[in-house]
Amino acid sequence: MVMKDNFKKSVGNLARKLGYEIIPVSRIMPRDLAQHLNSLFRIVNVSCVLDVGANIGQYRDFLRNQAKYEGLIVSFEPVEKAVNVLRKKAKTDSRWLIYHCAVASQSGVNRINVMKADDLSSFLPPDSSATNLFAHCNVIDHTEDVHVVTLDSALSELRTRQNIGDRFFLKMDTQGYDLEVLRGAEKNLSQISALQTELSCVRLYKGMPGYLEVLEALDMRGFQLSGLFPVTQDTLLRVIEADCVMISRAQVNTAKLNLTWTRGV
Repeated sequence: MVMKDNFKKSVGNLARKLGYEIIPVSRIMPRDLAQHLNSLFRIVNVSCVLDVGANIGQYRDFLRNQAKYEGLIVSFEPVEKAVNVLRKKAKTDSRWLIYHCAVASQSGVNRINVMKADDLSSFLPPDSSATNLFAHCNVIDHTEDVHVVTLDSALSELRTRQNIGDRFFLKMDTQGYDLEVLRGAEKNLSQISALQTELSCVRLYKGMPGYLEVLEALDMRGFQLSGLFPVTQDTLLRVIEADCVMISRAQVNTAKLNLTWTRGV
């Protein structure tokens, strides 16, 4: 046993000199969002991913190519140019449905600001007062009047044409409007096993909720933190935006739990 411990210590010291750290397999947790979601989807047995704010399908590509998810994806996107790209791409994926609409707390018609970088498009006007990092691209190019549905109404319609199961993963990337998406999903919250929202730690749009307000609203709806993954940072290492993954408390209450990882200082 002493010889084994000395060998481990010697190998560990050599690895550190070379700039590496050896970590026991039992202590390894997913190191990035793709690994995290791959594990989470298997744990909660996701039947359908609801991709709200799809742009041109980057999240679908990420799920298929990196997270290795092969199940049903339903993408919602209001901007017409982006929807045309989505429909063309979806012809090669039979497990991918496209809805040309926005998702919010009330159905109807609303005007969206299509930004110079169209993946930043939002119902809210841009705000560069907190940071000018996006000032060159988060600028209104034009506006479009778009069809808006609630997630509750969309799911009701979906169930009439597709077997979507009852274990949803909700991804929201609506540039400051994610809480509005949640407010339109109250009837189906119990079937959302987990979700992902893009937290803005610095406000990029006028009137958007702060990240603490978003976390509090999600906690009140029964979701607990599963993972945080910085998306953008500045040169001071401030987190500007982060992907936040949360799991339903109902999943936690029915699971047999064990501690899988700890990190010492």
